[in-house]
Amino acid sequence: MVYKFKEGSRINADPQVVGQVCEKLSAEGGLTAHRLLEESRDSSAPLHNLFEWDDKIAAEEYRISQARHIIRSITVEAETDVKQPVRAFISIHQEKQEYKPITSVIRSVTLREQMLANALRDLRAFKQKYEVLNELASIFSEIDALEESK
Repeated sequence: MVYKFKEGSRINADPQVVGQVCEKLSAEGGLTAHRLLEESRDSSAPLHNLFEWDDKIAAEEYRISQARHIIRSITVEAETDVKQPVRAFISIHQEKQEYKPITSVIRSVTLREQMLANALRDLRAFKQKYEVLNELASIFSEIDALEESK
């Protein structure tokens, strides 16, 4: 099996080594995030350097992750005929990565285009993840058509 990281991945490691470690864990009782972490604790483990072992830094990173979760959990009612909740804030990368109010993003041509580009990236990731399922072929055709129109 040849392993690669998905496009845009920021993991600084050999994907073949990472894939082989994950494959080993899968074969030896199941691959979980917890088991991968445990397998990587020893400083000689091949994936050890991919983790933050300084508890002070790791704790702060966890709190930042919690803050992202809180921001992504806030919704507002969509201003459409069908009233449904949508995210109140959207992650946008300009000079820096930040969250912008959905109302500002929708009203700005530039931000709306970036949101659409992000949506297309997410659709490509969805397609790549589930491409093996023939039952979704019609959805994949629509994704391809949308990409060609951009």
